[in-house]
Amino acid sequence: MEEPSNNKTSSLAWVFISLAGFAVFLVTAILFGVYSDKLNFISGTSYFFMLIPLALASAAFLFGALRSHAKFTGKMYGGTLELGGPVVVLLLVVGLGYKFRPQPESFGFTLNVFSATDTTEVINKGNADVFFGTAHWQKNISDGQAVFSEIPDNYKGKEVTVITSADGYDAKKQTLGVPVNAAANIYLIKIADSVTVHGLVKDKKGNVIKNAVLVFADGRVKTMTDEYGNFTAVLPFKDGTEVSLRVYLHDELKYDNLVTLSSVTSLPVSISAL
Repeated sequence: MEEPSNNKTSSLAWVFISLAGFAVFLVTAILFGVYSDKLNFISGTSYFFMLIPLALASAAFLFGALRSHAKFTGKMYGGTLELGGPVVVLLLVVGLGYKFRPQPESFGFTLNVFSATDTTEVINKGNADVFFGTAHWQKNISDGQAVFSEIPDNYKGKEVTVITSADGYDAKKQTLGVPVNAAANIYLIKIADSVTVHGLVKDKKGNVIKNAVLVFADGRVKTMTDEYGNFTAVLPFKDGTEVSLRVYLHDELKYDNLVTLSSVTSLPVSISAL
């Protein structure tokens, strides 16, 4: 009479073991679901490992509590493979779970954005737009990168149009193949600094001076006044830069000073008397 009692106790213990294994699986599945966005260092195919506690729980319940039996025989590597007992259920659960795992419906790629003038210089701020037919995605450039992470899976390997723009650089439009889970490099050309200045040259009595030669920034740019004393010059500097200005009349230096360049405010120049 003692043996049935021992069998009953043993079966009940296996039920609790099975429940513990299932609880481990359930907690693991919940953690993967809640924190999946923070587990980007784990590949999608690695998630099947959480099936192991489920497989162990299933094997424990079937073979410990229900006293089931299982056998598998097959050919492998030129020989015969024969499995029996709980290991069959374990391998079936893990194998089938991995085979029918959910496939990703989207993928990501990264655009690395550099200066074409100095390829070691990353562009820290701007926008990158990706176009494919009527589809459009836009991302901000941060620390030299624009990361696209929600591209539909059917765009893999196809050509898209990329428009990249940043302050101080010429916007660039180009076509490239979508790099799957990889990066593409974009190089933007820096816009040269430029300011257009204009002004009027007069003498101390207020008379306009024609044919006066103006030399900016130690000879970087030269220009001449018209018959009304007006001049215009385009200089390769930023607005607000201070540069030297010399004014010559009949090859004689009449003015030598520092001036602040402005594309808005007129630059009046008063030279010494003739």
